[in-house]
Amino acid sequence: MPPNVSIDLKTVRRIAELARLDVARGLPEAEARAAEEKLAAELSGLVQRVDILAEANTANVEPLYSLMLEAPGDRPDLPRPSGLTEELLSQAP
Repeated sequence: MPPNVSIDLKTVRRIAELARLDVARGLPEAEARAAEEKLAAELSGLVQRVDILAEANTANVEPLYSLMLEAPGDRPDLPRPSGLTEELLSQAP
């Protein structure tokens, strides 16, 4: 089990800034701090869960380059009628 990871409020504020999140949303100072502390706890838990994945033995696992098992088949790039011409033209100014 990985050690407890704790994300501090300074890091939460920086992550929020980079993600353009307004965690405080104009809340009073006490409520804003509580919201930041809640986010810090959630982020810490997320990091702990991701750290658990690092413990998996992947020595004999080949890298996955794509989720598709087979290459997609080529299809011709041909125009097709949409059947919406009249409806679209009726909405034009």
